[in-house]
Amino acid sequence: MKRRLKLQQNSPPTTECMAEAKERFFRSYFKQGINHVSIVSLEKDTVYVFCYFQHPLPFHGERVFPFHLRLPEEKIRECNCFFDWRGEREMLNSGFGIKLIEKDRGQVMGFYDPVNNVLITSDWTHSSENFPLIEEIMLAIRWIKETPSDLWQEIGLKTLAFANKELISKKITLGADPEFELLRDGWIVPAEEYFSSLQSRIGCDGSGHQLELRPSASSSSEELVKKVASLISEVYSEGFTLSTEGDEFPLGGHLHFGVENFSTSYVELLDLFLGGLLLPLSGEARGSYRRLGKYETKDWGFEYRSLPSAIFASPKIAAIVGELALSLIQELTDLEEVCVDVSKRDLPYIHEYRKRIGHEKTNALLNFVRNKITSFKSEEWGVLESYRISFSSADTFSEDVRGEIIRILGPKIKRNIRFFGLRADRGNDVISGFDAEGYRNIELSGGYGLPYHVRTNNDNFSELHYLLSKIIESQKDERE
Repeated sequence: MKRRLKLQQNSPPTTECMAEAKERFFRSYFKQGINHVSIVSLEKDTVYVFCYFQHPLPFHGERVFPFHLRLPEEKIRECNCFFDWRGEREMLNSGFGIKLIEKDRGQVMGFYDPVNNVLITSDWTHSSENFPLIEEIMLAIRWIKETPSDLWQEIGLKTLAFANKELISKKITLGADPEFELLRDGWIVPAEEYFSSLQSRIGCDGSGHQLELRPSASSSSEELVKKVASLISEVYSEGFTLSTEGDEFPLGGHLHFGVENFSTSYVELLDLFLGGLLLPLSGEARGSYRRLGKYETKDWGFEYRSLPSAIFASPKIAAIVGELALSLIQELTDLEEVCVDVSKRDLPYIHEYRKRIGHEKTNALLNFVRNKITSFKSEEWGVLESYRISFSSADTFSEDVRGEIIRILGPKIKRNIRFFGLRADRGNDVISGFDAEGYRNIELSGGYGLPYHVRTNNDNFSELHYLLSKIIESQKDERE
C-alpha cells in the first residue's frame, strides 16, 4: 500500500569502503562523498554513490555523448557495479554532464557534471576490488578538468545548459527545547526553585516543574546534540541529575524547524515517520500531551511537540531522530509531494527508513523503541552519575556514624540514597526501608530509617555494619 504525502528526505552516511575511497581518490577534487541514500537535491563538489534520486534532477538539455573509458581487461571485474542504462536508473535520461561508460560492455559507470563538480557513480563501495574502476573515472575527471572545454567536442563531449532552479536547496535549521525532570540528591524537585528563567539557555518550563534546555538553532543534528550535551554538563556541574522518564512531570522532546513558510504537511510527515513510532515512549505523566499532530507556529518556523523527551535519553538516538526529522523537512521544502510505502497500520515500511538514514541508524532507532529505553544515559552524554548519600537535617546522626555509612556504602551504591532517624521511643528494633533479621520494617517513605541508638552510637559500629550489609543486599535485589 502506498500513501501519497507532502513529505520525505536525504542524509549523508558513509559506509563500507567509502572512507578509504575518499582518502585515496576524492580528497583532491570533492568536499564530501555520500552513498546509498535517497537524495532530494544536489550539492556542489560532491560524489554520490548509488543514490536514489527522488525527482528529476534540476538540469535540462540534450542528452550528452558518452565518454568511453578504455579499461584494460584485467581491470574489468564481474562485480555488477554498473548502472543499467536501460533499467530503472534511467531517471538520469534527461542528460547530465558527461556519461562515463565502459566501452565494450556498454554499461554506465557514472555521470559527471564539470560545471558544479558533481560525480554520480554506480555501486562500487561494497568492495575495494572495484577501486580500479574508480581510478579510471578519476583519471577521466582529471583530464576533463585539465582540458579546455572547446576541445571536448573533438572526443564527443558536450555539457548541458542548466535550469534556473537552484542546485543547492535552502537550508533548514534544527533546534530543540527538551524537557527533563530535575533531581537533587536523588529526589525530583521543581525546576523553578533552581532554574527559574523562562528565556535563558537553562531554565524551567512555563509550569515551573520541568527543566528546559534551550540550545541555539543548528544546521545539523550532530551540531545540535553537541549543544545539548554542553547544557547537560552545566546542569550536572551544579550537583543535579536528570531524568527523561516523565512519570512525575509530563516531558516533551520538542523539535524546532526554521522554515520560511509553514505547512501542516510538515507535521503530517513527522507524525508518519517519528510520532507514531516514538509516542509510546512517553511517560505516565504526559496525559493529554501524548498525541500526534501537536505543533506551534513561530516567527522562525514551527515547533513539533508530539515527541517524548525519551529521544534525549541518549545522544546517539537524539542525533538519529534529529537527522531523520531535519532531512524530512528539508525534502518536503524541496518537493511538493512524496509517495511512501506504508503498512496496514499506516506506518512506513522499514526500507523507507533505511533508504533515508541507512541500515545501522535504522536498526539503532528501532531497537531503542523495541526495548523501551527511556532512562537517561548520563555516561553516554559525557557526564558522570554522582550517586549521593544524604542525611535528614531534622534528625541527629553523629559525625562518626555519617563517616562510617559513607565509607561503607559509597563504593557500592548505584543510586542516590537518603537516611533519616527513627525516634528513640519507637524502640531499638525498628527500621524502615529494608529488611533485617530481628528488626521490624515499618516502611516509612523518604529513604532508609535507622534506630536512634544506632545513629548516635560512636563506640560500637557492629550493629550499624550489620544493618548496612542488609541495605546493600536490598539494593542488589532491586537491580536484579
